[in-house]
Amino acid sequence: MRATHTILGVAAIAAAVSGALWLRRSGAAQQQNTGSGSSLSNEQRQRVIDFWAAFRAGDELQRNGEFAKALPEYRRALELDPRHEGSLYNIANCLIELGRFDDALAPLKKLVIANPMSQRGHLQIGLVCSSPGAGRCFDLVAAEKALQRAFRINQEESGSLLRLAGVALVTGDEKRAVRFYRLANQSNFRAVEGYYVRAYVAWQGGKSDVALRLMQEALKQSGKPKVVAGVPGEGDTREGSKLPPSTMEDKRLIKPFWRGLTKRYADSSVAAEDLPTEFAALHASLLDLRRR
Repeated sequence: MRATHTILGVAAIAAAVSGALWLRRSGAAQQQNTGSGSSLSNEQRQRVIDFWAAFRAGDELQRNGEFAKALPEYRRALELDPRHEGSLYNIANCLIELGRFDDALAPLKKLVIANPMSQRGHLQIGLVCSSPGAGRCFDLVAAEKALQRAFRINQEESGSLLRLAGVALVTGDEKRAVRFYRLANQSNFRAVEGYYVRAYVAWQGGKSDVALRLMQEALKQSGKPKVVAGVPGEGDTREGSKLPPSTMEDKRLIKPFWRGLTKRYADSSVAAEDLPTEFAALHASLLDLRRR
């Protein structure tokens, strides 16, 4: 019971702080200032409560994969706080999941205007503009610009590097692509894409020994990571957290053809004669993308 009271107390404090920040950001605090300090009026307090009720309802629906139903809840939250970054980001992600790329760009652009240092905002703009299924939003120049911005904001995060590498690969700059993939693997040694695509480029260049070594590393990192007690792994989440079902990976420029490596090579070994068949799908995809 004491733990429950503590959690509720922390939640109440968080809501109050968020409410104060929201009011200050929107300018309402100055309008309501009557010399009584930082106390909130009943109306202001109710707006904070309504905001978090809508936002959490949206989160729950999104976690359950009900993206269309989550949108009205996030939009209600956004009405109460038009600059709330989480609402803008989640609206965009729900729209991406629904294949509504044109609509998804609008909240993402609002997000990076509200916060030019939003790495996730720039990263998702890069995802939309580099997604082959994005229709008229497919724009690799715009994608490159957004991804470069995301990388400058956080140069230790591998996501922007992997997507930049994909853009370079599709536009025919394989040397630059390999450099980005190598940097991504230095940042995240478990990034299978980096090894896999570097293996493909080496194979294309006639460097079978290099390609085989990189493929073996890709296969190794595709396996389930060993958990060492007391040592958190990259990408660890809180115990009991539930990630929403997502098709984001399937919307990427370079689709994850490396999925299922451990099933294709059940004996944990790959040979040089396996490479032509292994890389056939990636090669065909690149040829198709380069014709666009």
